[in-house]
Amino acid sequence: MENLLTIGQLAKRTNVTIRTLHYYDKIDLLKSSEHSEGGVRLYTHNDLNKLRQIQSLKFLGLSLKEIAGLLKDKTVKQADIEKIISYKREELLEEIDEKKKTVEKLNVMSEVIHGRDYIYLDIFCFIVYAMIWEEENKAELDGALPFLQRDERVKLDKEYFDIYVELKQFASKEVPFFSEKAQNLIRRLEKVVANTLSIDKHPVHKDINLNIDLYNPFSEKEKRFIENAYNYYRETLS
Repeated sequence: MENLLTIGQLAKRTNVTIRTLHYYDKIDLLKSSEHSEGGVRLYTHNDLNKLRQIQSLKFLGLSLKEIAGLLKDKTVKQADIEKIISYKREELLEEIDEKKKTVEKLNVMSEVIHGRDYIYLDIFCFIVYAMIWEEENKAELDGALPFLQRDERVKLDKEYFDIYVELKQFASKEVPFFSEKAQNLIRRLEKVVANTLSIDKHPVHKDINLNIDLYNPFSEKEKRFIENAYNYYRETLS
């Protein structure tokens, strides 16, 4: 007599949840071939194989509706299978490309923070978020930001990191915003922002927008210090 599987045994054998098997039963994708006297679902070897077919086709990216259609026939046109394989291949290649980009971002961040005893978490997250934001808005930013080689990217992020750390420290130590140290830091920030926005051939006295809808690594106290220091810097230029 064939060994029959309960729904729990089938779930464990195939690494599928019982909830999923209940759903497959509900949509008539996979019904148990047998039932116990008490009405408990019992699955045969053929049911097990059918579930493995479903798992295989699902892995290739097919919807449950498409899988149901394919399982009605024992054969499928080679051209149709080739399309399925091609689609899955492209999907995986895109995933690999995204993972490579993520690894490279992590490598860049590792170089940016190298040699520091302690890291401001909010600044670290800001730099990471900026990378993510640039990637997500690549099309809109095309031409607005310069293309940076890897070494240039690391250098730029280090400059931002250093400046942001000093801004936080100055605000914390209540360094006067009109002091030479604070004004020199604002000049450095102006220069880095200008280089980032590719406006080096134009006047660099642009407003630093602290209200843009992006993650901001500064506290309210720090933002007031930056705003006051920058406004004072602008006044000295006029």
